[in-house]
Amino acid sequence: MTPASIAPPSKEELLLFEGLTWREFKAIEQLLDRPGYRLSFLDGVLEIRQIPGEPRETINGKQPTMNSEELSAYISATDGISKPWLLAQLRLKKLQEQQHLISPEEYARSLADIHRDIINLGEWWLGIEDQVF
Repeated sequence: MTPASIAPPSKEELLLFEGLTWREFKAIEQLLDRPGYRLSFLDGVLEIRQIPGEPRETINGKQPTMNSEELSAYISATDGISKPWLLAQLRLKKLQEQQHLISPEEYARSLADIHRDIINLGEWWLGIEDQVF
């Protein structure tokens, strides 16, 4: 059996699917893990975008991650300000981008602060997974 191929899109298209669970999203994410598609999932809504143009560069078969500006825009556009793990991810991304500008000690200290904040999130989401994720 040969793997399915998807033709590169000619223009950006958006598909929305509502009422999905986290597990359903993860299954779809695995199926569409290829260049030319961007998936977003929030509050049971899956957004699939076909990105126009040439296939993007990949690293180990995956698209590069967002930079801090793109992540910040995503957080703002999806009302992610209320999701503390997204804010921690933004802090990590900014720290990663500034690593070459700061001392190793300052980097380690900042990383430890972010780690502590992530650990302090604990399991507050237990029992409300559908609302939170």
